[in-house]
Amino acid sequence: MIHQLIQDRYYILKLLGTGGFGETYLAKDIGRASNPLCIIKYLKPASTTAAFLKKLRQLFLRQAEILGRLGHHEQMPALVSYFEQDGGFFIVHDYAEGHTLDQEFQTDQRWSESQATELLKNVLEILSFAHSQGVIHGDVKPENLVRRYRDNRIVLVDFGTVKQEQTQFTTPDGDVHVSIAVSTPGYAAAADGTVIPDYGRDVQSVGYLGIRALTGVSIEALPRDQETGEIIWSSLALANFELEAFISRLAHPLPEERFSNASEALRALLHLTDFYAPVSVAALAANTANNVALLESPPVLLTTTVDIPPATSVHGGLLTDSELANLDAWLPGETAEEQTSTRDSAQPTLSPLTGLQKILIFGGTILALMAGIMGLVGGLGFVTPPSQWQTVLDQAHQRRGTGAFDDCLKLAQQIPSTDKLYGQAQSLIIQCRLDPAKALDEDGQRPQAMALLATIPQADPAYTAAQELLGLWSDALLSQANQAYQSGNLDQAQALIQAIPPTSPSHSIAQDALASWRAEFAANQTTLAQARQAFDQQRWPEAIALAQQVRLNGQPVPEDSDYYRQNIAPLIQNAQTRQATAPETNPVTPDGAATSPGLDSNSPPPEATPEVTASSSPEVETLNNPNLASPTPTASPEAIGNIEAAVAQ
Repeated sequence: MIHQLIQDRYYILKLLGTGGFGETYLAKDIGRASNPLCIIKYLKPASTTAAFLKKLRQLFLRQAEILGRLGHHEQMPALVSYFEQDGGFFIVHDYAEGHTLDQEFQTDQRWSESQATELLKNVLEILSFAHSQGVIHGDVKPENLVRRYRDNRIVLVDFGTVKQEQTQFTTPDGDVHVSIAVSTPGYAAAADGTVIPDYGRDVQSVGYLGIRALTGVSIEALPRDQETGEIIWSSLALANFELEAFISRLAHPLPEERFSNASEALRALLHLTDFYAPVSVAALAANTANNVALLESPPVLLTTTVDIPPATSVHGGLLTDSELANLDAWLPGETAEEQTSTRDSAQPTLSPLTGLQKILIFGGTILALMAGIMGLVGGLGFVTPPSQWQTVLDQAHQRRGTGAFDDCLKLAQQIPSTDKLYGQAQSLIIQCRLDPAKALDEDGQRPQAMALLATIPQADPAYTAAQELLGLWSDALLSQANQAYQSGNLDQAQALIQAIPPTSPSHSIAQDALASWRAEFAANQTTLAQARQAFDQQRWPEAIALAQQVRLNGQPVPEDSDYYRQNIAPLIQNAQTRQATAPETNPVTPDGAATSPGLDSNSPPPEATPEVTASSSPEVETLNNPNLASPTPTASPEAIGNIEAAVAQ
């Protein structure tokens, strides 16, 4: 299907992949003014039975309906169209230019808690919208999460994909049968035939993303508890206990232990992080230096009643009783009644440290436990104070905004791999590498833009993204070159092909296409020369037949193209006009000799006929020039007499 035009609108550029759905292509939508790129999913039925096609069509229409509902969300691809053609099913949706998240997941490279939490929040927000529409994704994984270049936001693709699964089995009699099942992942059929979405499957996949980000290890490589089936991962991550517990609940193998849907999980995450905000370590130290003493032995706890003024913030200050109640509702191991009883009792008892700030009364002063301080200073990442590298990263963003891309790169490259901002810095490096090329492209200088991308070395973080963009632009140039050649403009096609750099993934394909075009074009020139020769020799049918043999890309030349109008149409039209006035003139025999009208193959050739030297009669002129003979030659008696007299002389 490469380089084919589907529905007279979608020009296929390249095959992106194959799978249970069928084939996925990158295409150009020439039906829209800007000719944007789009994704085409093509599903060719694995069976032609009526029952199978009926179910497949139902699921196909269901997927189209899903994309139509979800496409209004900014971080989901919008449905462009869907249709059936030549026995296959096609879905077209917008293309998100960017790189997939698996390119950001480097082996043994752990994300910071703030980065991981932001990723979880982004994906849960998208899924929350989808779940509210009664839709699940069914295959949330790094390969289906795209970091969009234009705004650096996460886009979730591949919603509701219909898949065909083929199973082969042998009966006891030795007969081989093939069973083909068609389904949409994540949806189960109820007893009454209705479809039930399994939201928990999406929730679990988000948990896997969090584990992968914090550990730097793929899920498949992590061990599992032999009894519960839970993934053992916390020892590999430097994460706050509450965040670990939250992610473990997302990824729990038992559905009843997970959050029921993305909205519930998102609320829990937001509630968890609401108690954390950036605070100054210096301010924290100043507030606690006079009150906190590190003792060699456990302190003696004295009960003291104090008046706690209303707090304007729970970040870095005291928690009111109502705030403590809200906080404790999320702490494991205690019921609400036990927590209330503990706070109201005359002799409070200590519950296990949870990492969240607990307020105790010590000698009439407020003592923040070290666990609480550590939670504030190094907890979820929301409380880590802005580091010097945050300032550097902010400056890099500022330089990018002003177009100072070199300065942006120099600043972003300073951030070490051990810092939590390293991932953001790498993403910024990619953008600053690509931005100059994009600016050239927007100015209509795509060949120069591609040449710039080709200079990015393989060790550069932007190399993969640059190669993807280079491939897209190369495919677009190849498409333009193909259109130029299809119109007969080989010179323009060659110029476009030569603009594709050797490092481009499409370079070899483009060179093969150019070689094929040159050979075909040369053959066409020879054919047209033969057609003109036949025309000059007044062999009209032969001239027409030769002109009609001209091909571009192995197909007849479009009659609305400049090449046809300039090279083929005049030849055919003139030959047809001459043939209409003398249709029986000079039929071509197998040996190439022309036979005059009215003479059989055994008659002497026209050269043996006595030459008529002079006559002003049209009939005599016709005799001298058989090519001007009329369809039914007639002569008056007077003309016949003149001919006989001429012959007698």
